[in-house]
Amino acid sequence: MAGGTWYNKEQQEEIKKLMNLPKNALLTSREKDVAWLGKQGVSREEIAKELNISVNTVDTHLQNIFQKLDIKSMREL
Repeated sequence: MAGGTWYNKEQQEEIKKLMNLPKNALLTSREKDVAWLGKQGVSREEIAKELNISVNTVDTHLQNIFQKLDIKSMREL
């Protein structure tokens, strides 16, 4: 898959967990990417670089994730 992101088995399992959230907490595919990386302890700047997006966009995704999941930090995932 050209331009796609490849995940190892552990990463795939984490993504599956995120994908099985209640419908009212449904995350977009990009929010899932940001959530997974954030949960792994990757910094906002590193997430932005990895996903080829701005840090401001990462922050927006994080705000959306926190709101949708009613959490205050990535540690709560």
